[in-house]
Amino acid sequence: MLALTTPLQWAVLGAFTGAQLLLLVLSVLVANAYRDRGLLVHAAATLLGIVVIHAQSGRLAPLVPAGLLGMMAFSAMHVQGLTTHVGSLRPFRRWMSAVSMALGALALLATVVHEPRLLLLGAALLLALDAAVAARAWPHSQPWARWLVAGQGALLLAGFGMSVPGPGGGHPLLLAGMLAFWSMAIHVASLWRSRVIGERRWRQAAERHEDPLTGLPTALVLGQRIQSARSLMRRHGHPGSLLLVHVDELARIASELGARRAEAATLEAGLRLRSALGRADVAARVGPHRYAILAEGSSPDEAAAGLASRILVAGLKEPLHAVEGAFLHFRVVVAALPTDDASVPALLQAMGERLDADVARSRERRIHTLPPEDVLPQMTTQPLPMPSPWTTKTN
Repeated sequence: MLALTTPLQWAVLGAFTGAQLLLLVLSVLVANAYRDRGLLVHAAATLLGIVVIHAQSGRLAPLVPAGLLGMMAFSAMHVQGLTTHVGSLRPFRRWMSAVSMALGALALLATVVHEPRLLLLGAALLLALDAAVAARAWPHSQPWARWLVAGQGALLLAGFGMSVPGPGGGHPLLLAGMLAFWSMAIHVASLWRSRVIGERRWRQAAERHEDPLTGLPTALVLGQRIQSARSLMRRHGHPGSLLLVHVDELARIASELGARRAEAATLEAGLRLRSALGRADVAARVGPHRYAILAEGSSPDEAAAGLASRILVAGLKEPLHAVEGAFLHFRVVVAALPTDDASVPALLQAMGERLDADVARSRERRIHTLPPEDVLPQMTTQPLPMPSPWTTKTN
């Protein structure tokens, strides 16, 4: 066994140990803050690595192979957790768990039987596991997979170096350096992977509350705002209006210029609507060419004179960027928001029928205010099931 003989070597060993202690604390803090159990497993493996480093320089050197095998067992468990999103590895979950348990059994056996070849067998098992995981995770898991492969490579080099007698394989500083690099690389890979998965989950959650094409809220968010507005209307008598907006040009653009130009025009229509909204207004896309807008604090006449007029101006202030020479011509139907729990899809259906008639006849009048008697009877006598989310038929 090679021993440390100079103060500089002990200082270097202390630096490697301090780095692992820092990574251990960071892993525990991040795991508790973000509920990442994989980092807790890595923290346990890092703690075992610190024990292995100092055991190599003392009387517990015969237990170093057992400690490295325990680190390999924790590392295999952590790798399995890091690759849960890789669909091609799902049929092999049981085999990955079996490898982790086999490495743990070898670690327990190595505490009794001080046989270096057990460490060689464990390193070979971990190498096979890492090779199978890297072959499937590498193509679509960059760049954190690079850190994972580099860290696992350092741990494997330490294992093979301790299992095969050699002039430098068992040196405490070399072992400490490889284990410190392994701890750092796996920690970085874990944080990077958590960020990537977190961003993906955030985008999925945002898509449930925001239309990915226009950036406007979804119909679900609009429905929640309508319920809040109704509560204020019943308590304090605040007025509220609901607007249904139809874009005349989108159907023509889709039929003449294709779906890509139509999507670009739809995006621009959403931007124009957002620029016309007030602070208390919320809009949602409820159909291929239609948008619903809640105008809190505005009566139907006020909404027609204010918000609806701004919407018409926003469509005509400049031509579309996606279609040269084309302007957005909006049609708006305004109705009072009922204070009772009347069905909002049915209300939109009644307003949509009025819009359908205006579109079919190509009426020049762009803003139309519906009296309550034109909407409420249809809602109470003919409950209409609506496809989700509140789609209306368009011509």
